[in-house]
Amino acid sequence: MTRVIVHAGFHKTGTTTAQRFLMHNGKLIWPHHAIAIQHRIRHPLKMALAYSTGAGDLALDEFRFRLTAFLKTLDMGNRGLIISAENLSGMMPGKNDLVDGYSACPTLMQAVAECIETVIDANPDLVFHFSTREKPAWLRSIWWHNLRKTRLTDDLETFSAILGPTCDLDKTVKQVRRAVGPYQVVSERLEQTTSQQFGPATPLIDLLELPDHRRTALQNIPRENVMPSLDLVHEFLALNRSTMTNTALKARKQELLEQAAKLD
Repeated sequence: MTRVIVHAGFHKTGTTTAQRFLMHNGKLIWPHHAIAIQHRIRHPLKMALAYSTGAGDLALDEFRFRLTAFLKTLDMGNRGLIISAENLSGMMPGKNDLVDGYSACPTLMQAVAECIETVIDANPDLVFHFSTREKPAWLRSIWWHNLRKTRLTDDLETFSAILGPTCDLDKTVKQVRRAVGPYQVVSERLEQTTSQQFGPATPLIDLLELPDHRRTALQNIPRENVMPSLDLVHEFLALNRSTMTNTALKARKQELLEQAAKLD
């Protein structure tokens, strides 16, 4: 029975930090578990994103085909596998008007389980782990991401009023649990994991069940994608509402982010 851990989100819950931790400590983890993070499975993820924006069953079938093809490339040996990619749950809510929260996530997780059964192990020791977050903080982080990456002009209150009713991370976890039964589905809030031994990566490391001598050798890394000062956030909102060209806007945002990084 092969141990497989699927960390499929959610967006803005410490996933980037967790993935960088896995790669930073890869030499200690690889002898026991193969690691597949977001950039390694970009081709299947394109179809997960397409399915979550309404592309239908053809996109879902192509997602299964591409994920199956990827899994067949892995040299597993006697190792387990950890997959960490938030886009497995679909497109980030708020990024596209076609996205209905995480409504596509349960079906996508069911497809992931089927692919693992087909390629890795017909009866795997499969665990789905979801990072979650308190809703106000999560909405604020999603809002900042879109301020930074797009030309979003809504303030936080307006953005939250629109997106908030469509997204319930805990409810989605329960829906996934029903979709992938009998496999285990667990979740933990970022507010809890931040203070734990390895930050947002701690629940994943616990699930890996590494030998003590490897676990004690793991090295922590700084947190990623931390929200900047409110002054900078408000400046981005003003820039998005300005008449600057998209090219000039992008350049100015990058300049401000680089300036902020030097002050940290």
